[in-house]
Amino acid sequence: MNKSETVTVGQSFNDVLIGSREILDVIPLNERTLYVLGKKIGTTNISLLDAEKRLISVIDVEVGLDTASFQEKVQAGAGSGAIRVRS
Repeated sequence: MNKSETVTVGQSFNDVLIGSREILDVIPLNERTLYVLGKKIGTTNISLLDAEKRLISVIDVEVGLDTASFQEKVQAGAGSGAIRVRS
């Protein structure tokens, strides 16, 4: 959540459809690359279409909390590596 990732796909696409804009923002950077930003915890998908509006790919996306960063902060504050954090 509140993190982004650049995703490169194997085939050129023309249109991008997002299952839930509440969960995810997607900005096409070029015909093979997407900028994806998780906005809210949940699951959705991204559908990619070619110039003839044919479906070429569906990307399932799960947006969650960044537990790794939180775990590092908890372990540093507690002085123990025995603490585990999971979503």
